Amino acid sequence: MGTSELLSLADHTRELITTAGALGQFDAAFDALWPGASVFLVADENTLPLIDINTEGCRRLAVPAGQFIFPGAPVLEADYRHVQTLKRILSSTPNVIPIVIGSGTLNDLCKCACGELNRDYGVIATAASVDGYASDGAALVKEGIKQTIPCPAPVLIIGDPEILKTAPPEMTASGYADLAAKIPAGADWILADIINEDPIDTIVWKELQNPLRSRLTYPTSLVALFEGLNLSGLAMQYLKKSRPASGAEHMMSHIWEMEHYSYQGKSPSHGFKVAVGSVCTLKAMHWLMDRGLTQRDFEKALENPPLAAVRESIIPELFPFLEDRTFLYEVNQKVYGDPDRFGRRLEEIRREWDQVCFAWKEYLPSEKEFASMLSTAGSPSCPGDLGLTWTQCGMTVVQAQYLRDRYSILDLLNDMSLTSEFRISLEALD
Repeated sequence: MGTSELLSLADHTRELITTAGALGQFDAAFDALWPGASVFLVADENTLPLIDINTEGCRRLAVPAGQFIFPGAPVLEADYRHVQTLKRILSSTPNVIPIVIGSGTLNDLCKCACGELNRDYGVIATAASVDGYASDGAALVKEGIKQTIPCPAPVLIIGDPEILKTAPPEMTASGYADLAAKIPAGADWILADIINEDPIDTIVWKELQNPLRSRLTYPTSLVALFEGLNLSGLAMQYLKKSRPASGAEHMMSHIWEMEHYSYQGKSPSHGFKVAVGSVCTLKAMHWLMDRGLTQRDFEKALENPPLAAVRESIIPELFPFLEDRTFLYEVNQKVYGDPDRFGRRLEEIRREWDQVCFAWKEYLPSEKEFASMLSTAGSPSCPGDLGLTWTQCGMTVVQAQYLRDRYSILDLLNDMSLTSEFRISLEALD
């Protein structure tokens, strides 16, 4: 991993250690990065016991200057209010380096708190479950909306295979699903690149996308999975945006998180929600390629443009669970506030649609192949696996398009006035 071009381009992450016995390299790495500093542990009651502090080379963890341990139950939520708690604790303990022992939620909470305090931090990963370890930004619910809050990535990341393999199998399956989501996310980027909305970065594509399929060959090693997830995070850190790692599939998962969707009494993991979002967006891409776009479709789209004011008027109806919808209104204005931009984009789609189809056919797996990849790894491979119906997913398609101004298949459907038609096709599957 040390030879990765993305690691050398990262602004904040200086060390990413994934070799066997990585935990035993903690003291040396910590002292090299922060000479004379002390450790402040951040963990929860479930993750703290996973680290053997008697391991040679990590004795600093046994004598921290302080610690904050979240309860083990209920499941810790990625909610900004916990950031405020951490900030209060860390503000009273200056001149220490927080070290997270945990995975996605704990890392994001500490990342945000340290970012707002202008503090370095490091993380010892306990699961290959998410791609956000190395990213600049924390995916948190703030004011009711799941959003990526800008904040610096950890300076040190340790992913010891002996620790990662102790994670529950569903956490590893969740990480696999999050990495597999880079396939539909990559297809969204291809679309945005071809129609001149968001150009592909060649370094990121080479480092992340080119080896992606080999990393997803199941059974994949924990090291390959963890490194693949962190390449995704480093790509986000390098580009200062989440485009390399997420597309429409993540926006759908964000809706379910904002709605506090639960199944069988608990909230599905981020990766599992992303898996179902990936299945839905991959279906949308194949549906649109099979359907095709006609000259009449473009004429109708120009006759009935998605007006910002009309879209704004239905936001309360689409998001009744939110008290503050300011963020959604701002995104709506960015995407549809300029009618001229919409007209230019529609012309690009008309001119480049055949090229988009060609590129997608070369790049995308079939729906059956992708579902098989997910189910073989132990991840949900259809909405029903999370207790969702296709009709519910159709509603989520409508809502998710409002969350980001990052162009995706959801925007393409909306630009072409085809969202309702696709939604009806989903409802027919129930």
